[in-house]
Amino acid sequence: MSNENQLASKKPKRIFDRRSIFFSVVVLILFCVLVYLQLSPKCYPTNSATSGISWSSQQQKELAMTLENDDLWENAIKAYEKYMASPEIDAKTRANICFKIGEMYFKHQKYESAIAYYQQALISYPETELKPQINESIANSWERAGKEVSAKYVLENATALDQQKSAKPKRGAVVAQIGKEEITMGDLDDALQKMPSYMQKQYSSKSQKLEFLRQYLAQELLYRKAVRAGYEKDNETREKLEDAKKSILVQKVVENETKDKPKITDSDAEMYYKANLDQYKDKARAKISYMIMADEDKANAELKDLIALETEKAISPDAIASMQIIWADCVKENSIDVNTKDKAGKIDQWITKGAPIPEIGSNQEFNNAIFETEAGKICSKVIKTEKGYVIFKIDQKQEEKQRSFDEVKDNVKSQYGQEKEQQAVNELIKKTLSAEDVKIFDKEFVEPEQKNTEEKPGK
Repeated sequence: MSNENQLASKKPKRIFDRRSIFFSVVVLILFCVLVYLQLSPKCYPTNSATSGISWSSQQQKELAMTLENDDLWENAIKAYEKYMASPEIDAKTRANICFKIGEMYFKHQKYESAIAYYQQALISYPETELKPQINESIANSWERAGKEVSAKYVLENATALDQQKSAKPKRGAVVAQIGKEEITMGDLDDALQKMPSYMQKQYSSKSQKLEFLRQYLAQELLYRKAVRAGYEKDNETREKLEDAKKSILVQKVVENETKDKPKITDSDAEMYYKANLDQYKDKARAKISYMIMADEDKANAELKDLIALETEKAISPDAIASMQIIWADCVKENSIDVNTKDKAGKIDQWITKGAPIPEIGSNQEFNNAIFETEAGKICSKVIKTEKGYVIFKIDQKQEEKQRSFDEVKDNVKSQYGQEKEQQAVNELIKKTLSAEDVKIFDKEFVEPEQKNTEEKPGK
């Protein structure tokens, strides 16, 4: 073999030729592209990638709302942000969207992000009608984030600013403060005026008004705490608030539709009085003293002795005083009722005919016996009750009395007026149901027994 051939055979072999290198580079590029596509964040496009047509701000808004409804809140926020970037969006709309984004962050416990968007809402449109709600939400977010001092500061400053802007003159002396917010006597009077008249009378004195102030402040603070806790966003609470709102609005319609209230004359009232005399009677009533014994035979024996003494003492001028002493000693010695035995068995309340008896409850036999016994006398029989065997005497008695028309005229006018108002309401309900497309399927409310009776004749 020649020397040249030997040298050629000793040259090293190439591992990669040009073709191999080319294909390796292509594969590497494809791999990088795949990795990038895999790792890049997935989101909804804001324009049409296929058609090349840009989305309008309205389409972007619809996308954001759709994502929000689908609870894809992070993507919804991005879509809302792109929507806000449009120059067409005015300050008020931008503030509303910032508040909406803040609410989404709050719902998902991203409190600091929520605060940032709440603040953006206030800066974007300082005159926003959502301002009180935004301030409450900021305070609530700080509180949820564990920064109650910041929450309190926000609320106090927001309240102070609102007061400065409203610039309402003070009505009366300042009676309390919540942070920087002042409560005046006029504010307190306004709150009292909203209460029913019978409740207003309970707070007529200064000491009673002070108690009302404490209740007023406590209610206000608890309300604010509830708002900060987000209770008004709870579904059950919202339903109750909606029901309350509905009731208030219905009441307003009823008041408006029946505002022409009939005037009740004295003649009308007297006619109503005569037709309802029983409503204006003072029922018979009595005050009694009693003793309760555990053993029936002993109770009967004790009653027999007392009646004998009562008969014997009746001929003496000092009979009443003497019998009272005997009665008190007897009660103290024999009664098992610890509440009355040391005060001669006296019951302080009046007992009305047909009504339950204090400490005893409903007992028709007992009630009848009271009004069959003369005043100052001991009842001639022992009454069995759930508490034991009762011996009693009548201390005072008032017979049934018919009150005159002049005594009850104002009350009669009020009652008759209420009946007339209710008639007007019933008429309004009837008229409303007949005017609208309403169908009531009465058969669904027939009792089973009644339904069976109605079906028999047809069989």
